[in-house]
Amino acid sequence: MRTSSIAIALLSCALVAGSTHGQTLKHPQSIQPVSLNYDNYYYYHHAEGEETSPSDEAPQPEPEAKAAKSAGNSCCNGSNSCGTTCGDCRACGNCGCVRGCNCFLFGDGVPFSVFRNDNCLGLEIGFWSQVGYHTQGTNGFGDGLTNDYPNRVQLHQQWTYLERKANGDCGLDWGVRADLMYGTDGQDFQAFGGRPNDWDNSWDHGGAYGWALPQVYAELAFGDLSVKMGKFFRVLGYEQLPSPNNFFYSHAFSFYLSEPFTHSGVIADYALGDCVTVVGGWSLGFDTGFSRNGGDCFLGGLKLQLTDNLLFSYMTAIGDFGFEDRFNSDANGYAHTLLMTYNLGERWTFAVQSDLVDNDVLLGSTTNVLSVSEYVMYKLNDCWGVGGRFEWYKNPALGAGAAGEVSSMTAGLNWRPHANVVLRPEVRWDDYHSASLWRDSTLFGIDCIVTY
Repeated sequence: MRTSSIAIALLSCALVAGSTHGQTLKHPQSIQPVSLNYDNYYYYHHAEGEETSPSDEAPQPEPEAKAAKSAGNSCCNGSNSCGTTCGDCRACGNCGCVRGCNCFLFGDGVPFSVFRNDNCLGLEIGFWSQVGYHTQGTNGFGDGLTNDYPNRVQLHQQWTYLERKANGDCGLDWGVRADLMYGTDGQDFQAFGGRPNDWDNSWDHGGAYGWALPQVYAELAFGDLSVKMGKFFRVLGYEQLPSPNNFFYSHAFSFYLSEPFTHSGVIADYALGDCVTVVGGWSLGFDTGFSRNGGDCFLGGLKLQLTDNLLFSYMTAIGDFGFEDRFNSDANGYAHTLLMTYNLGERWTFAVQSDLVDNDVLLGSTTNVLSVSEYVMYKLNDCWGVGGRFEWYKNPALGAGAAGEVSSMTAGLNWRPHANVVLRPEVRWDDYHSASLWRDSTLFGIDCIVTY
């Protein structure tokens, strides 16, 4: 069964790659699959009571379903819908409760993983592969963000992670995590904010490809307190580095230009009851390894679950962001993300994010970078979802010849032909304002993510 599931997942992604005329994938990829959660991992999963922290963003393959309480498809009532025991058997999962039993093109709707992860140490090992293609647009370089290698079928992320989660419910507990990735996203996720050749900053692999080691940390948990020490994902922003945790193939301007990707330091969260979580810590600046490049930065914030479906978060970074050189001896600044997410029933998800970055840039000058992003996602069933994103981004320091001020809109679909496979086609429109020399652009992109 496990071998046939892997074969089906490989076939699904091969269909996407094969449909792109004249392009071949030049880099090896171990492809197999997982279901994508529409919810933002950091804000929603923590609010649901899981012992997570700001850096726990990578998805976990779901465990295989337990044996059915009765034989065959007895959990289905015969009318193409599920009975009261929906989800108890493999042939009738959550999808059946919405659109009849099993909407997947392949498989029985149960995600699989290469490793069963049932060892005594509680260690989990997981993988995913992301293969994508996007057009070059009017300006010739895609969106100029993470999708800047146009007209090629490319391996964005070949990701491996090892994790032991710390659970403080029964007293003091420990955890560890390490993430290693390769692909065209690799150079973007390296520690480029540190000193030259620091950490993984020199791990380029020719052209657009590279390796990155974005997370390596140890964790201690006791009760409602969790503390992580090492290198971990950022606390700012709604979109995330791991591709399976995002609805859209492309990223917002604020994700790439305003927010850090990683921090090195210490971060802690403490749950003050069920509705309030405080976050606090310190880092060596933005996107660094473990050598200090002038960075000295406070990280912190507050998460409020206002209702069962409404969540608000304020996350900030204050201090020296690093990036110091002979032109920029003072990188002091302030950055924040205001985020509100709302779930309307089991189908609609809304999110509104606002970023502000106020920092010294060149020879003591100061700039304010502003952005507002709005997200709307609708879940048709466990196999199909549709979404839209609108963003306004302004960076006065960029001036002519760069993005400057831009309005961007993205419309996309999520389709899961298998529980471990998601395909994300999208169309993106970037409207650059008059101060920029970049021209308005329309882009098409599609990717396939397989988790295993």
